[in-house]
Amino acid sequence: MKFIGCLLSAEKMAPLIAFVNEYNNKRPYQVLEMKCQGVVYEKSQKQYTELPDGDFY
Repeated sequence: MKFIGCLLSAEKMAPLIAFVNEYNNKRPYQVLEMKCQGVVYEKSQKQYTELPDGDFY
């Protein structure tokens, strides 16, 4: 979201941020036993120090 935010104005980002918040924190999923993704998400302990080779980005 940080990268996209630098390309879009705050006015255009607001609906996207609202959607992502609802998608991750308000919509329960059957496969997660009716929990929201934001509740079960755990940040990876893996640290990335290099970008992949090629034109990935």
